[in-house]
Amino acid sequence: MTVSIPDTQGPNIGDGTTISFPYNFRVLDASHLVVSVEGVFTTAYSMTGIGEDSGGRDNFNTAPASGAEVLLYRTV
Repeated sequence: MTVSIPDTQGPNIGDGTTISFPYNFRVLDASHLVVSVEGVFTTAYSMTGIGEDSGGRDNFNTAPASGAEVLLYRTV
C-alpha cells in the first residue's frame, strides 16, 4: 500500500504582525487545510483560494508571535 505525503507549505516564521500566509496547492474544501502554529493546531483563521489550482492564502485572526513556526498542509 502506498501512503502519500500531504502537500505542505512552510515552515513560515511569524513576525508578530503578518496575518496572511500563502499555500501553493489545491484545497477542495476548507476542512482539508490543517494549520499549526508552534506545533499546536488552530482554527483561528479564514482562507482564500478554495478550489484554485494555484492555492490561496491563510488569514489568521491574530498574527502568530515573532519567531513562531507556521505550517499549512493539506489532508483529505
